[in-house]
Amino acid sequence: MQKNIFLTVIIMFSILALCPLTLAATVIDQAGNHIEVPRDPQRIVSLAPSITEMIFALGQEDKLKGVTRFSDYPAAAKDLPRVGSYIRLDIERIL
Repeated sequence: MQKNIFLTVIIMFSILALCPLTLAATVIDQAGNHIEVPRDPQRIVSLAPSITEMIFALGQEDKLKGVTRFSDYPAAAKDLPRVGSYIRLDIERIL
């Protein structure tokens, strides 16, 4: 259960990093926890190749600190640290 909550939080951070900065800084996860999300995150870990591509397309790749093992596009994504796959995440590397 706690692993699902953690995964949800990481995915929310990845998605919120791509949203306009006018979003509220507080989100509520599936467990009802209130989570403060910075309006301008400085460190992003992408947990899906499509999110990795969007971050590069938005020109925010300097904030990208980790990707899944399947993130291979654009070519620069291959040089980023790997945090596992969507099935088997390396929580220590993400933290």
